[in-house]
Amino acid sequence: MKESILCIGDKNKEHVVFGPLTVDEKFCNFVMGPIEIKPSGDSNKIIVDNSNGIERSTIAMFRSDLFKLLQNRSGHVFFGNHDYGQIVEMKVEDGFVSVLSEVASLDKFDMNIGKMSFTEIEILTDEINKIEKQIGPLVGHCEGCGEAISRYYPESLP
Repeated sequence: MKESILCIGDKNKEHVVFGPLTVDEKFCNFVMGPIEIKPSGDSNKIIVDNSNGIERSTIAMFRSDLFKLLQNRSGHVFFGNHDYGQIVEMKVEDGFVSVLSEVASLDKFDMNIGKMSFTEIEILTDEINKIEKQIGPLVGHCEGCGEAISRYYPESLP
């Protein structure tokens, strides 16, 4: 089976990679896998502990939020794991989608990942579809926290 990874940015350059993703056998509503961040202008990669994983429904909501971003050609989207929902910040600026990353637990904020075209965002949504085919339906959430919520904002935040 092909590795399931969710790569935001360019895997060979600046990026945020979630994965390889695996289904947690004990908590099947979650997918597990390391998070690797490679900011622009930094030769070092940052590996983030993802021991609490990502709810499947959060990945589905991210895909829906990306569709809204594509449809409106404006807005602001956040995505992250169960513990921190703002690991990735994407906002439309000057006809591109600027990508920032932050890891509050490591005091790393506003790390520039670069820009993505709308075509690259479409490819990202296709990759999420492929992940769903590999790991199963993107439904399920943390029973304690409740359903995933949209992290799409129609206007870019300051």
